[in-house]
Amino acid sequence: MQDPIWTSYARWLRERHGAQVRRVAVDAGFGCPHREGGRGPGGCTFCAGGSAYGSGGDARPRFRGDIDAVRRQVDRALERVPGATALLLFFQAFSGTDAPVEELARIYDAALALAPFVALDVATRPDCFDESKAALLASYRARGLDVWVELGVQSSDDRTLLRMHRGHTAGDFARAASTAKAAGLGLGAHVILGLPGEGLAEVRATARFLADTGVDGVKIHNLHVVRGSPLAREMLAGEVTVPGPGRQLEDTIAFLEVLDPRVLVMRLVTETPPDHLIAPRRAPGKTDFTRMLDAEMRRRGTRQGRCSSPCPT
Repeated sequence: MQDPIWTSYARWLRERHGAQVRRVAVDAGFGCPHREGGRGPGGCTFCAGGSAYGSGGDARPRFRGDIDAVRRQVDRALERVPGATALLLFFQAFSGTDAPVEELARIYDAALALAPFVALDVATRPDCFDESKAALLASYRARGLDVWVELGVQSSDDRTLLRMHRGHTAGDFARAASTAKAAGLGLGAHVILGLPGEGLAEVRATARFLADTGVDGVKIHNLHVVRGSPLAREMLAGEVTVPGPGRQLEDTIAFLEVLDPRVLVMRLVTETPPDHLIAPRRAPGKTDFTRMLDAEMRRRGTRQGRCSSPCPT
């Protein structure tokens, strides 16, 4: 077996729990403070308002805390899970901390009671996370659970964040990351490669920034343009272009080369339902891209963390 080129989160989970770990992703009806109810400026330019980046559509069921809805999702997920598999409960959709702490505790408790989960993972925004929510999540460690929070940052460049209407700065992410680490939580970060105006220098800067903020894992998304998003309108007006597979490969290699080898790679590529996707139209799928990336990095003799200290730009 060949040595791994990057540090795999799936492999780390399997070694930690002594079994394959399957994520059970649920939508508990949380909202987004950045786009809903007049709380924010209308959302990020890449977002069309579905249950995750790239899902498309503005329709949103209003069922926050409806445990019956969560139960149905868990039951469907468990039907596809083989035996002898450890389970991770993942609050994936929108901002999984977008509620008062007391309501969050009720939702998390009820969902965790639905199956023998070994880990809890909550995805949210850095401006929707504070010490009280970190303390709540950390309390689940006393039950023997691994507990993670995933924070979207997308880029470490404040100019890019402003252009994409992210509604927070890199400094806001760093403060939220510090709060998560102080509470003893596993910390994941989400980044998007190929954002308008960014090149390899910005990609590498984001990788270094994440190492400096102490992230434990990272999910890499290549830029997708989804129907109904402001970014789609910009693209159709000729104001932005979307990187193709060659640029995606170069961006990902540059990011991984700079990323500290201790950081777990939780995802390498975006997956969007084809009926929601405008561009890129002919991007390789997850399996094909992973194989292509592995082959190209081996051909170049490079690996994650090769340029943890400064590399040529």
